[in-house]
Amino acid sequence: MMGIITPLQIIAANGLLGNQGLKTLPAALISAINQYNSTTLMQNFFAAVNYYKAQSFFTESTFDQLMSMGSTDCPALGNSIPESPVGSYPNLLAEYLTINTVTDDSTVDPSGFSNLIEQTGSAYLGNGDVGKFAQGFLAVQGYINTVNSFINSVDNSQTYLGPTFTTMSALTTNNISRVTTNIPRFAVDLRNTGRLINTKNLDLFGTPAGLLQQISNVSGTTGTSLPGVVNRLRNLNNSSARRPLNDSEIRNLVNDNRVKLFNPTGISSQEFDQLQKIAYQAMTEVEGQDLLDILSILDVSTPNINTMADLLDLKKIFPNSYTTLQMPTASGPMPIYLSNGSVDQTLAPIVNAILPAPSGCDELGKIIPPDQAVANKAFQSGLQQITNIPQIAAPDLAVAMSDTPRTAWDSTVPYLANNTVALAVPAPSGPAQLTPSTVYYRAQQDVPAGTNITDTNYWQPYTPRGMNTMAGLPLIESLTSAVPAAVASNFNSQNATGSGPNGTITVCDVIGTAVDHWDFASRLVTATASVDALQTAGSLTTLNNAYIAIASAVNDAAVLTQISNANAAISALSADANVAILNTAWNYIANYLNREKGYQNQAGLEYFQLVPNEKVSVYALVQSLSQLGPQCQACGPNQFLQEVVDDTSLTGQAVIGSLRESQNQAQLASSNLLVNTTPDMLPEVTPPCAVTPVT
Repeated sequence: MMGIITPLQIIAANGLLGNQGLKTLPAALISAINQYNSTTLMQNFFAAVNYYKAQSFFTESTFDQLMSMGSTDCPALGNSIPESPVGSYPNLLAEYLTINTVTDDSTVDPSGFSNLIEQTGSAYLGNGDVGKFAQGFLAVQGYINTVNSFINSVDNSQTYLGPTFTTMSALTTNNISRVTTNIPRFAVDLRNTGRLINTKNLDLFGTPAGLLQQISNVSGTTGTSLPGVVNRLRNLNNSSARRPLNDSEIRNLVNDNRVKLFNPTGISSQEFDQLQKIAYQAMTEVEGQDLLDILSILDVSTPNINTMADLLDLKKIFPNSYTTLQMPTASGPMPIYLSNGSVDQTLAPIVNAILPAPSGCDELGKIIPPDQAVANKAFQSGLQQITNIPQIAAPDLAVAMSDTPRTAWDSTVPYLANNTVALAVPAPSGPAQLTPSTVYYRAQQDVPAGTNITDTNYWQPYTPRGMNTMAGLPLIESLTSAVPAAVASNFNSQNATGSGPNGTITVCDVIGTAVDHWDFASRLVTATASVDALQTAGSLTTLNNAYIAIASAVNDAAVLTQISNANAAISALSADANVAILNTAWNYIANYLNREKGYQNQAGLEYFQLVPNEKVSVYALVQSLSQLGPQCQACGPNQFLQEVVDDTSLTGQAVIGSLRESQNQAQLASSNLLVNTTPDMLPEVTPPCAVTPVT
């Protein structure tokens, strides 16, 4: 059996399973964090934090205040998360300010916002545990793929149909709801017509030539028709004053021998229609056994078909649903039949506009009754709205609308379990004559001959599966576009918030800190310079003293006093130009960290609760490389993985090689050059069966 793991993936798996092949956080970011943490102010801050965390009088409430110093004025000076009016980042506060790890192990151990940056980025990379990295990365990919499919669909929904949208019922039924206002009734009638209608040749629907061609196609009588039909066409019994058709003329009709681009020697459309007119007159005389032969071959079970010509009359072939039939117009579907059962003749010019001569109803009206010509061509235009209608046979179209069985129940016949029958009279041609009120049954087990249909041990009523419209959903059915602009706008405002095309979410949007995609390093360098400037100017003396005092406090009250002093000292610096610089840097970092955490919340992903030493996700990550390689867009999975793997190691190079390999495979497959180069995934020798056969 062919394998699914390539040699490059095997090499990658070998290293990743041993926690090899991943980088740590970018050196520039680590350096910037360390520089900031090394300022005099931050050294005093960390001493205060570490001292208080070790005290017996520690309380979570006081510690949260310690971690929030300066948050409303200049959070960088208190190494805290900005709060209003400086900024608002609720996702970070929820992560950061609950530190009781006894009851909440989902949080980091906070000791300053600068360290939260490092803790967050390192968590994305698994903190040295590739299993954790794989768990998080695959969860991110699943979230992104799901959300982005919606975002792109919403964007495309505003243009993909152009001006063709009519109603949601039409859209969800492939326009069948525009052909008829009562799909179940129409389905029953269409089911009864069997193979009468040739959906591959709708241009000749309802014409004598079309009917003759369908009989020839189904019966296999190439170039001619059934004997009884031929006799009538040739008027062998001289029962009519009309002139007979000779064999050549019959062939012209059956073979559709009209002059065309690729049939320049055919007869003219006028000659063809003259032959059709004679053929129609002959069809009015085909009845009795000759008609039964036609109905049997076409599998027609429609009742009250008295002549062959009746098969061209919509009222005859669709007795239960003809009043529900519609045709498309610029102002919406219009009924083909009026309430009194007559054809709406005002549809003629509309039909001619949709189906211009010689396909329109004017020419057909010279061959068959004019009202039937209008109805047939109007119905044809309705059917042709159904996408891919030529690819589905009429019986299958009927089943798509309602899978009604055509087998008439017969008490003398045995049935197999799950057989379905109609409690209806069989037509002379064999199938059941269905009506909208026909009741259906399904066999619950094999049914012996002679079993009554009322025996519930064997038979249960069966409701055919059918097509649904949006009836009873007025708000949906009244829509004038598939997705209203207001819905799309609201969806996009809440969900299309990423940095990718159309607002799609990228890997960097969710875990960009792992590669310092947002360039936090330069913001931290700027912040360090401003803190140093304040320190040099002597502006931080009071604040430093407060931090130093916390580190020697003897009780919680003393800590609270110094926290108050620190907040006052920070507030007093509000007018200093360096504070604005610090707030800009801190808000920038907090904004992107908050966004990342927000996306992770939506994904149900908690990076500080991933399972340690887990291996299944590593295997899954390696297997997924074959799908991730072609996803090489900016901040896509290919680019991200290439940034986080150690390209100086064999493992890292194998990951990058696997990504390149999958791109090659996509290119080779597009040119039919793909070759499977994977080792077999089954053992060379099949293990012997350890289960003894039982006889």
